[in-house]
Amino acid sequence: MTDSLQTVASSLPFNTVIDIADRSEVVFLAELQSSEDAGKWLQAYESLTHSHWNVRKTYPSVKKMLFRKDFVCHHSAFIKADTDVANSTIVNNRGRSKNCNCSAKLTMKVYCDSTKSKKMKVV
Repeated sequence: MTDSLQTVASSLPFNTVIDIADRSEVVFLAELQSSEDAGKWLQAYESLTHSHWNVRKTYPSVKKMLFRKDFVCHHSAFIKADTDVANSTIVNNRGRSKNCNCSAKLTMKVYCDSTKSKKMKVV
């Protein structure tokens, strides 16, 4: 797992490195200066990993940070049709749903202080 994560980190912009990697959490560190940089990093991460992330929560006024957003995988149950567990079917009147109950989360944080690390946390 660590070798593939190192490959992903080395392919990302803003001098991205892996700080922590275990079974449930990966912390990427990158030299981000603004929310625009965070958007570019996320776009590069999505294209590299063939994934897509939906904004779950924003933090408009966070002390000690320039930017913070929580994301969930687009296959999560967030704002999706409910799944009928008993029949293994999706209760959706409009057709197919992308609800696969994926539990992947991504938290992006850009700190104000340049001496602190700029962290993006993938849980």
